[in-house]
Amino acid sequence: RLFMGQSKVAKMQQGVATGQAMLDTVSMQQKIAATGKPGKATVKSIQDTGTMVSFNPVVVIALAVTSDYAPAFDVTAKLTVSKIAIPRVGDVVNVKFNPQNKQEITIV
Repeated sequence: RLFMGQSKVAKMQQGVATGQAMLDTVSMQQKIAATGKPGKATVKSIQDTGTMVSFNPVVVIALAVTSDYAPAFDVTAKLTVSKIAIPRVGDVVNVKFNPQNKQEITIV
């Protein structure tokens, strides 16, 4: 730490924390894809974060979700999406979600 300086160490720690958060998001998406309840969602808005995970963009996406497993709900989530199938506003996409925590959602 002394050699690199306090600010460099802080930037490195911030980078590691950001990377871990992205890995946690991907892990959650994989878990929900395997165990979540299915539904359909209409894309209300989508914004690129400028971050990539395995060459796929991370976006902030607002969805209006309908499902047989829960009343209709709106959710905004940060998700990794396929670079070859980035949803657009108005698209209807298949999703899976956790009925106990609707912030845990992924596009399938």
